Amino acid sequence: MGKALRSIVIGFLIVAVGLSMVLVGSWQGGGSEVLWHHGRFWVPQSKQIQANYPNIKSLDIQGDNLDITVKSNPELKKGMQVTGHVTNATGLSMQTNQQKLTLSYHDAVNKMPSFSDTINVNEQVVIQVPANTKLQDVKLKTTSGDLTLKQVQIFKLKTRNNFGQTRLQQTEGQQITLASQVGLLNLDRSQAKHLKLDSVSGLLQVHGVKLEQTQMHVVQADVNVDHSQLGQTSLNIGSGNTNWKYVSAQELLAQTGEGNYQLDQVQLYGTNVITTNRGNITTAKLQTKGYRLEVQNTGINMWHGQKKPHSFMKNNHVDDQVVLATYDGNITVNQ
Repeated sequence: MGKALRSIVIGFLIVAVGLSMVLVGSWQGGGSEVLWHHGRFWVPQSKQIQANYPNIKSLDIQGDNLDITVKSNPELKKGMQVTGHVTNATGLSMQTNQQKLTLSYHDAVNKMPSFSDTINVNEQVVIQVPANTKLQDVKLKTTSGDLTLKQVQIFKLKTRNNFGQTRLQQTEGQQITLASQVGLLNLDRSQAKHLKLDSVSGLLQVHGVKLEQTQMHVVQADVNVDHSQLGQTSLNIGSGNTNWKYVSAQELLAQTGEGNYQLDQVQLYGTNVITTNRGNITTAKLQTKGYRLEVQNTGINMWHGQKKPHSFMKNNHVDDQVVLATYDGNITVNQ
């Protein structure tokens, strides 16, 4: 037998022995995940996170596969408490520098099929601060996982995830930027001076917020907003529907490539423009004084139950007015 062939046979034998050991461990109730890493079998070690920091004002948290939660805890009187669980202890790093906590986590890579009865445990980090704590700069980023902020005050917040949900509940900030590749962006009873939402695909849900300036950029997603004050607003959607109910905005510039607008009891201040290339614009109890309706190609204009020409204006010289325009679609105002 040649040396090359002998080496191949020995290699197969080693792999076979390793796999047989995995199977035996599984049959005997083993619950560890076995990985192939840098040319060998490897069992990663999990780690429980339990740490307290006395004077942290800023956060930079990043993870490959990690749920991240930042919330207030009324029972916590001082400091910051960090808890959680990860399955790859060697991939975890926690450092502090000048009132800033930096935490990074890298999941195990190069996985072989797992033959063991592995117990699935969420990789997560939970950060708790006392009530009324004002954080300065918070950055949260995860490749796959959920980002949650609950009842916290932050001067500047920036989040990004590729796959997962981002939720803000009763959160206050000066500058809030939320970005998502695929997943839900949800704001509930939160406040900000400036809000920016970026979504490639998913759903934007906004409820009970109070904002001074709002920017939304969406590639393919629906935008649902209710009982909210958006302030000066710009909205750019490639494909998706916009549904607003009990919403106020000023100097609104809304542009959609393909999708419908449904505006129910919306108050618009200043000069506002709402356009869609292909889709319908429907309003109910829209509150503004001046109107300009434009159907540029196919479709009809309906004004309070009456059919109007493709180009129709009403009180268009007043301070509060709106332009509603579609290339292909119908415009229905307060029918």
